[in-house]
Amino acid sequence: MSKSLKDIKILLSDVDGVMTDTTIYLDSNGDWRRHFSIYDGMGFKRLQEIGVKVGIITAADGLDVRTRFEFLGVDYFYEKSKNKIKDLEDVVSKTGIPAEQIAYIGDDLMDLEVIERVGFGVTVPHALDSIKEKSDYTTKRNGGHGAVREVCELIIADKEG
Repeated sequence: MSKSLKDIKILLSDVDGVMTDTTIYLDSNGDWRRHFSIYDGMGFKRLQEIGVKVGIITAADGLDVRTRFEFLGVDYFYEKSKNKIKDLEDVVSKTGIPAEQIAYIGDDLMDLEVIERVGFGVTVPHALDSIKEKSDYTTKRNGGHGAVREVCELIIADKEG
């Protein structure tokens, strides 16, 4: 990886396929349930401790998603997103932080425009090839298995380095 991450002030992430392994379970009440990695949540917390804001931009609409990110205390939360670039621009507008100082992790077509717009666009190994081609970095870990934590640690290492 050749890009410096010292100037990254915000890390935003998709949920399904990035913070989960793409598997969704339907419980006996008819509600969707996802499997999240504790490592990713700890990565968010570690970034927040050094002053980097974290957030979610997801098309998902689920109690499990809302509950997970309320618990983590993310700084920005966009659910049911139909236009992720619009949500990115909302973050930029509200914070005054330019997109070049934002990192984003996504894995599917809805994420492509954001990945291309931010200063550090990231994807996961099982992402579409078109997403990998446009990303600055592809994680070694799979979505739902510490991929977000891996990016968090890269940012921390560059800032401390």
